[in-house]
Order: sequence, then structure tokens, then C-alpha cells
Amino acid sequence: MNRARWGAFLVAGVGLAALTRAQDPAAMPPALPLPSPAPASPLAIGDYRGAGSCSATACHGSIRPSAAMLSPVLRNEHTTWLSDDAHARAYSVLFNQRSEGIARSLASSARPYKSAHLDERCLACHATPRPSAVLEQTHWMDADGVGCEACHGASGRWLSEHTTPGWRDLAPERKAELGMANVTALPARARQCAGCHVGDHEAPGGIPVRDVNHDLIAAGHPRLNFELSAFLANMPTHWVEKGNNGEPPAGGDLRPTRAMAPDFSARAWALGELATAESALRLLESRAKKADQKTAPWPEFTESGCFSCHHDLRDQAWRRLPRPAGDDAMVGAPRWGSWLFAEIDGALAATVDPAVSRPFAEALKKVRALMNGSTAPDARAVATAAKDAAEAARRCVDAMAGKRLSANEVSRLIDRIDTWTGVNGWDEATQRYLALAALRQSWAELDPSRKADQDGLARKLEEIRPRLQFPAGLDSPGLFDPTRLRPGSSR
Repeated sequence: MNRARWGAFLVAGVGLAALTRAQDPAAMPPALPLPSPAPASPLAIGDYRGAGSCSATACHGSIRPSAAMLSPVLRNEHTTWLSDDAHARAYSVLFNQRSEGIARSLASSARPYKSAHLDERCLACHATPRPSAVLEQTHWMDADGVGCEACHGASGRWLSEHTTPGWRDLAPERKAELGMANVTALPARARQCAGCHVGDHEAPGGIPVRDVNHDLIAAGHPRLNFELSAFLANMPTHWVEKGNNGEPPAGGDLRPTRAMAPDFSARAWALGELATAESALRLLESRAKKADQKTAPWPEFTESGCFSCHHDLRDQAWRRLPRPAGDDAMVGAPRWGSWLFAEIDGALAATVDPAVSRPFAEALKKVRALMNGSTAPDARAVATAAKDAAEAARRCVDAMAGKRLSANEVSRLIDRIDTWTGVNGWDEATQRYLALAALRQSWAELDPSRKADQDGLARKLEEIRPRLQFPAGLDSPGLFDPTRLRPGSSR
């Protein structure tokens, strides 16, 4: 599979690399069904085997990919993860100076200092997520970082069985009963990623709260800017995309092509936006419930636009311009959901049916009105509205599971998004850039006849990219001016 990269960049923790892949217009097989998310009974110590259980050369620890093309198993999955994937180093960073500084800043009389590598709040995402009841007894797993079982599920009940000839023919539901997560399906994969990269207060099986809140960010933790298509593009892949996500074999050939479907980048972007919205709204619901019970601060500023407050103190004329029509944020208050929902309307336009997407748009509008309409929103009302919106978002994600995007659909999405007049901050501009980069990649593969237009969009994105990158030594965009991205401005 050709994974040549054009324009990789890193900005505020969000990487983007568009990939080039061969086009094949043949019809794709249907999406895999979504299994239940957790095994039938509570997880115990013996259910966890650690990443080392996958490292044998005959299993997933080979130096090179397998030459046996009849199998989608590459045999070097563990090797790729260990040597190239930042997830394998997620635990080790808890020993560095920044992590210790965060831990000391968070210490208080109510919660004494604890080293970052021992703090459950950190281990919840910097190691394989496990129930609190078994966290200490399985501390030997921490050194794995975010290991195999973080994504694929606790392996104790399926480790032996998945090596047998009949495993591949088992229904995903049966594999889920044994604890294996179906990350082949994009909705399930997006939700799995969002558990740490967005947050989760109510994970199944007693997994600790995963929440990078404003206290953690104020103490020095990087802000979470998750966007699925960019993260997937930058991941060192140790898998073969199958089902709805992969290229079909040609002429009845049974060998997997090890290439992605031409619309994969666009579909990952749209579905990722919706799955992120679902996870963020569930997190908001939990935060609001705890605030209503007086057990958590409110409002939680992490969901608001950081750079509304954290910006250069020199006068910036664009901040005094009239707000765009439909902007319901209070004057002088940070806009809620500026990263999380910046391009949600475009993602909704990609869904299967307006009858599915419209209820979510309406439910989200109610949440926005509550969060943007007051500096102290009614926590109980927010919890109810967020719950309704999360359920509506879930239906959109599920509707997208089997959706395929055509060249015309992708082109229309680009036309809809490639307008910079209403962009009023770094969050919105960066999300728009990421959306267009993913869509352009799929457009180029779905319709090579429009190469001139696609190359023009690529050049435009290359001009915009440097304006989104943070100045050296800063964790904010400095004097970023969104008006300089608008038509007629000199970039």
C-alpha cells in the first residue's frame, strides 16, 4: 500500500498527512456489523495479558510484514506499534519534567501530591485503560503504554481462540462477548479513540474517569484537539483496512489488496466529526450532572475556545469586528464548542438521510444556546439537552457506518466548506483546513479528471498551513488573524 505523504504538519497536537492511494471504482463490500462494546461479565486480573503476549515472531512480532498474501495478518503489528507508534511511549512521558510539574501543580490539601506515573488520572489514558479494581494488581502493564488491549480489548478470553482456523469466521458479536473490540468498523474505532482523545466519564467495566479538564490544562497538560482523519493519516498503520474501508480484490482474487478505499479519508473525517461530537456531548452530560450535584466545577472551560482568552494582549482589530450572523456567544465570553463543533454542519451534510441528521442539528442548537447564553448555564438543563443531543449524534454515527461517498458528494462538501468568510478563530480555521485536506485526498482518488481543481485546492491549503502553526516556543497561535484567510485578503 502506497502511503506517500503530502504536506504533513504538526500543530497544537494535531497532525495531518494526506495519503495517496490507487483508485478502484469497484463496489465495496458492506460494512461489518457493530458488536456490543464490552464482554458479558466484569473484567478481572486474568483477562489482561499485556502487549508482550502478542510479540512472538510467529504471531505479531516479526521484523517484516508477512509475505503470505492470503492472510490479512501482517505478523509485524507488535513490532510496528513498539518501534513507531507514540502510544507505546505514552507511559514513559509520565516520568518527564513536564508531567511531574503537572502532578505537583494539581496537588492540594484535599488531594496530596502523587507522581504522575502513579496517578490514576494519568494512567487512565497513558496506559491501557483498565478497571480501577485491577489497576494496581496489573501495574506491570503500565510500562506497555497504550498497548494492544487498549484498542482490541482485554485478551485473556480470546487470546488462544483467535489463533484457531475458525476464528476469522466467527461473528463480530461472538468476538465481542469474549472481549475483542471490533475496531475494523470506523464508528467503533472512532469511539474507541475518543475515550482518551476526547474523554469519558462513564466507560463500561469500571474504567477510571478519563478527563483532561481545565484544571489539568492550567497545570500544563496539552489541550486535546482530536480529529480522526488526521490522526489515522499519521498513525504508523499495523493493520489492513477491510470491509467497507478497503480496496476490493480484483477479478475474484482472494488476496487482500492492503489498500484503503478511495473515499476513506473523507468518510473518516465526516464520521470522526460525528463520533467526536457524540463523545463530547456524553462528557458534557456527565460534567453537568456532577456540577448539579456540587461535586465538580462549572462551567467546564475546556470545551470553550481557549484562544478567546489566551492570546496576545496587543490589540487585534479582527476581534472587534461584528460577529457573523447566527453566532450566539455572549460578547466577552469564550465561544463554547469552538473546536468540537466547528465543522459539524459539513459532517451532517454527508450523512445518509436528513431525517437522521436534522434532529441532531436541532438538539445541538439547544445545547449551544444554553452554553453560550450564560456565563453560568443551568447544569441540570444542560445535562438533559446534552443527553438528547448525544443520542441524536449516535444515530448519525450509526447511519454513517455503511455509507460510501461518491466523487460528486465529496466535491459538494468541499464547495460547502471551502469558504473562509465566517471563520472567526484559530479553532474554526484549523478544523476547516483538516476537513478540506481529508476531502481533497478522497476527491483526487475518486475523480482524477478534476486534477487541476484538486491541485489548486492543495496549493491553497499549503498557503494556509503556515498561518495555523504556532510560533516557536508558544502553545497558542500568537497573532493569528482569521480575516487574512478570507477572499481578497493578502495572505
